[in-house]
Amino acid sequence: MKLIPDSNNIARITGIPGVKKTTEYLFIGTGLTLVVLGSVCYFITAIKSHGRIKEQNDVFANKQKEIEIASLCKMQKNEQLHIHRMQEERKRMSTVQTDRI
Repeated sequence: MKLIPDSNNIARITGIPGVKKTTEYLFIGTGLTLVVLGSVCYFITAIKSHGRIKEQNDVFANKQKEIEIASLCKMQKNEQLHIHRMQEERKRMSTVQTDRI
């Protein structure tokens, strides 16, 4: 008579897998869980990253529009100043010509 029963014999009788099978299933389950959780985390990170990149692109586009508008305003202001100077120059030239006559 054995004092320590055989674990495989107990597993067969009770229907419970032995330590070796339990450990094997535990590692397989842990591995699958890590794969699934890793995939979920990857997709969440990818979605967040995509949103952040899109937001940065929108900010960049808005800044570009502001720069273009500011540039156009400055060009118009310079053009108006140039026209004003040209008009004053014409007035001055016409007064100089009338003074000579």
